[in-house]
Amino acid sequence: MIALGLATELVAAVLVVIGLFLGADGTPVLWSSVGVVLVGLLISAAGVRRARPPWQGWPTVPPDAG
Repeated sequence: MIALGLATELVAAVLVVIGLFLGADGTPVLWSSVGVVLVGLLISAAGVRRARPPWQGWPTVPPDAG
């Protein structure tokens, strides 16, 4: 899933380059690239969340350790 998110970010980068080459007519392309970036970030974040081990909480110290 992380790779899919990064591939989506690559698509957004291509859209930015295309939008910049179009000049003033490329404004809609640039705005759509912003949307694609946000989608890519959500996909990447979901992949990182799935790859990370679950949070076990704060480490506890046994009562007799002190």
